[in-house]
Amino acid sequence: MAGAVVRPVAESGLGARRADAALAISAKGERAGDLYGGAADAAVSATAREVIDDGRARLLDVELSEDAAVSAGLACGGRARLLFQPVVDLPPAWWEAIERPQGAALVTPLGDAPGPSTAVTPDGAVHPGPDGGEVPGEVLDVARRRLAKNRGTREIVTAAGADYLVETAAAPPHLLVVGGGELGAALVRQARLLRWEGESVPTAAEAVARYAANTCLVVLSHDPAIDTPALTAALEAGIPYVGALGARHTQESRAERLRAEGVSDEKIASIRGPVGLDLGARSPEETALAVCAEILSVLSGRAPVPLRDTTGAINA
Repeated sequence: MAGAVVRPVAESGLGARRADAALAISAKGERAGDLYGGAADAAVSATAREVIDDGRARLLDVELSEDAAVSAGLACGGRARLLFQPVVDLPPAWWEAIERPQGAALVTPLGDAPGPSTAVTPDGAVHPGPDGGEVPGEVLDVARRRLAKNRGTREIVTAAGADYLVETAAAPPHLLVVGGGELGAALVRQARLLRWEGESVPTAAEAVARYAANTCLVVLSHDPAIDTPALTAALEAGIPYVGALGARHTQESRAERLRAEGVSDEKIASIRGPVGLDLGARSPEETALAVCAEILSVLSGRAPVPLRDTTGAINA
């Protein structure tokens, strides 16, 4: 299929942005996705047409004024370097990963004439694009490490005197809530607001097996017949986040029951219980926010501290 795929290599300003933002334009001008609410549309459309016509990838620097950016719904003006590639420069494994969806990483050599991309799948396998050159092992290792965290990222890695764009598209977190009520409903709503998947389930074992690496579990039930098997299944699967509602004495009782089931102390210690960050939450909606904030901090590997008290890049 003739077409071009456009996505950022680097951005400055513009406010919070999705790491996986991209725009695809067909030879007929049909579009899928969005970049900057159309604020750079003229330059993007013209360059995409050049790429479609001659089949060569390009880099383009664009600058968005404050007025244009705000009118397009962005937080502020800024600058971006955009990569334009023919659709055929992206390997089939990348498109398959997006369609499922499942996590995948994409490695693209940059320079005056960016080359075809190479995909890396969660099993560590490398899938070169058409006529793709060999990618240094250290760059592939970076892609695999980023992919293992199942978080959308974008960075430039330098190896052997060349720059490579390393992007990861994450499978969205799938939040499973065992137990209902107002808090259960609020958790599912909050997850969907974050563009995660969210669902209430009566038991966890089968659901954990379905979603594997991108699963997060929150147990609200205090019934031993429900919470013990749910927590056991999640801990055995090694999913990245396991939380349990309840007071501290409830957590101690749960731990005793899990030990009786043969669960190790190390795995028991990984349970986030009492669940959520200490934000002073009271209502179901506030509590759901505190829980999802903790999930995000765990998945990101970041300590939940005020940005004011940190240094360096905000979204690094």
